[in-house]
Amino acid sequence: MEYFRGHPGIDDGALRVSVYLTEPRHVRLSVWRDARAEAAMSLDPAEAHRLGRFLLAVTPRRDSLRRRVEALRDRVAGR
Repeated sequence: MEYFRGHPGIDDGALRVSVYLTEPRHVRLSVWRDARAEAAMSLDPAEAHRLGRFLLAVTPRRDSLRRRVEALRDRVAGR
């Protein structure tokens, strides 16, 4: 599980990303504000991989994020 802070100039919330390796394997995304989850959804491994590719395409720090996304993909795939 990892937390990602919202942009300080736009939002004060956080994104929590959890990877579940039990069946069914999935990635859970939840939006947190003031220590309370406001929304959550799960992605199947294929959608999580597609999200990772999308983020890689829009970030200037491709190498660091690529390693994180690949590690996340491997965890979801059970490798």
